Amino acid sequence: SEPRDGSGGAVATYAPFFIVCSITNTYEETFQDIITPSGTLEILLPGNNSIKSTSLVSPTDIIPSSHYNDLTGMLTLDPRQKLYFRIKAEPKLSSGFYLHKYATESNVTIFASRYYILKTYQPLTLLARFSVQLSQQLPAITTEEKPFSVNLKGRFPFSP
Repeated sequence: SEPRDGSGGAVATYAPFFIVCSITNTYEETFQDIITPSGTLEILLPGNNSIKSTSLVSPTDIIPSSHYNDLTGMLTLDPRQKLYFRIKAEPKLSSGFYLHKYATESNVTIFASRYYILKTYQPLTLLARFSVQLSQQLPAITTEEKPFSVNLKGRFPFSP
């Protein structure tokens, strides 16, 4: 997600960020039903899937579109149409550390007069697994683990 400060896609090290996930109607028929989606988005460290961050998915994460009526809960997806979810991801992992703990620093600037250090990091590749159940009557839809990169930056206190 692009932060408000226009920093080119870097995510502040302690700030939540957003990931957009989608589901596609792969059938030849139109899907139409009232849905109450629930599920999870897991962010995992490659090579150590026990270290992760889990976010819950709800109807409020659906990106508004003509396919979904948020007042009635009715979803109408024609063949090959997508429903998008914008999910808030937390950078704090189950290890107790934040994502930047696992990233390599690329630049450090000390602002001694303002008492902080600005750090940027090499892009960090993570895995995402998205699972959503549209209603109790339907089985859950789960993706394979998909890689994505995040650019991190942080401002840390400095004491001269």
